[in-house]
Amino acid sequence: MRLLGEKERVRVPRTRKGGFRSALLPERWKRGEDVGIRLLEVLVKIGYSREKVRVILGEMGIRARDEEMEEFEGRMRGFIENINTAPIEEDMAFVYLDGHRLTIRTGDRSHTFTLYLVMGITREGKKRFLHVEIREGREKSSEWLRILKLLVERGLTKPLMFITDDLTGLDNVIKGLFPKADHQLCLNHLMRAIRRNLPKQEAEDMVGFIKAEKEGSDNKDLTVKKFKEKLLKIQEKHPHLKNYIAYLLILPPSDPQAHLHH
Repeated sequence: MRLLGEKERVRVPRTRKGGFRSALLPERWKRGEDVGIRLLEVLVKIGYSREKVRVILGEMGIRARDEEMEEFEGRMRGFIENINTAPIEEDMAFVYLDGHRLTIRTGDRSHTFTLYLVMGITREGKKRFLHVEIREGREKSSEWLRILKLLVERGLTKPLMFITDDLTGLDNVIKGLFPKADHQLCLNHLMRAIRRNLPKQEAEDMVGFIKAEKEGSDNKDLTVKKFKEKLLKIQEKHPHLKNYIAYLLILPPSDPQAHLHH
């Protein structure tokens, strides 16, 4: 077998811009912004109507016969069942709780669902899904209480830290079941909440500060001090935000630097 030398190169037809794609090949797959949501719709509607699942897949360019639909449903159910029943290490290092809300139209009606996701990171740094579930309605702390009790039954008893958003009541749920575990607000959720609750200019300034401190600061106490000083200045300028500023100043539980350095 003879390798191509510098002067022996395969010549391929090119377009004026230097590209080439044969007409025999299918169109390039393009990632649409709603691809993830459409796949979640498939998960939701598996429990409702096979025909609705077929319609959604068809809109995504996927055609499936009856026997293929049966295999697809079986695999999806099996995949989720394996996640939701596998034993869990009792001392999981980090446990992430996230509720993703989505709205799905069926006919002329809209329905709100919440995708409850639990992801764990072991002490060895390995990630794994611990629970996946879709429930109708908005995210509720009572649903997280039920889900966390299921995780306890599967072996989760000594997690080091939970990382969540600031859903009302969730901190009490976690402390009730895992009193020795730390609870930290997810940094991404914190920045989204700041953008949602503070005026645009102040919000962007705070988000920029958080990102810069996360990347470049090795002095947690100084970071927290500057964080609080910036919040107090915002409160002086916008007194009507004192309740939200007070919440950020506390950042429960009582270790605000953790939120800025994880």
